[in-house]
Amino acid sequence: MTILLLTVLCSTAFAQKWRQFGLKVETNFTLERNYATDGTTLDGLVNPDGYIFFRGGKFIYGEIGFGYSFFKGDFSRKNPDGSYVFHNETVKLHSLMIPVKLMGYIPLGRVVAIEPYAGIIYQPIISIGDNPIDFSKKTLEQNMLFANAGVDFKFGPIVIGANYKYGLNTFFTNKEGKKPQFINICVGFQF
Repeated sequence: MTILLLTVLCSTAFAQKWRQFGLKVETNFTLERNYATDGTTLDGLVNPDGYIFFRGGKFIYGEIGFGYSFFKGDFSRKNPDGSYVFHNETVKLHSLMIPVKLMGYIPLGRVVAIEPYAGIIYQPIISIGDNPIDFSKKTLEQNMLFANAGVDFKFGPIVIGANYKYGLNTFFTNKEGKKPQFINICVGFQF
């Protein structure tokens, strides 16, 4: 009981404003190279994101954001005999990004805090760059959905964080595939 009382008193002493806004810039590192069971692999991923967010709450916050994601990857596909159907063909995707999260706030001092979170990220594709391997709106999932969990470390207005993103749908719509997975590193500002 004493520990609970001290936690509430400490949280009250270092509580944040009930509404906040900010921005984050992120990059994703893929954990899954094999995107389809037909031997389609991903190499050379460049996947930066950026979004603004709004939060509301007291010790637990709800967050919604709006942003942009750029995806550039080199795809290859091998035949069973080891020869390439295509090799290192570049595909570029542009997506909107709408994260919705539930966040905690654990103060470690007046300006330092840990903010664990979990949520969903909706990423509808807005355009696909020209490519010679027929990756198009007919073959790629148009409305990617990711489960997301991570932690931010807040130092005054600066936020540094890491999270895990797991695709709830597959990358391709025209063949059996795997769900994308990413580790994400971010930096931003929160006011």
